[in-house]
Amino acid sequence: MGRTSRQAPPPPLRAGTLWARVAFDGRAVSVTWRLHPVPGLRTRRYPLAQVLAADYAWLGGEGERRRFDLALRGRKPVRVGVHPGLSGRGRRKESRWQELVATVKAAVG
Repeated sequence: MGRTSRQAPPPPLRAGTLWARVAFDGRAVSVTWRLHPVPGLRTRRYPLAQVLAADYAWLGGEGERRRFDLALRGRKPVRVGVHPGLSGRGRRKESRWQELVATVKAAVG
């Protein structure tokens, strides 16, 4: 009899700033506010059933400011400000946010 190999789920996609970290594991989007005063409320997990859309938008200026928006069913949207910078590290950070948004959009449908 042949063995069926079960593939491990892919590692969660992560993107972060100094103030917040966003992760998507295929089932839910987690947002962790690093400096939240109440430890039990630092991380919020939003299942895909609650997520309506995800967006990563330019806010103006000289290309320095972006914002990650997570639209939720029956709740206020979650917004994370991002300052990617112009260096090579900033471009890598930018691509992580774009990959995260594209994956969440594909999962939401």
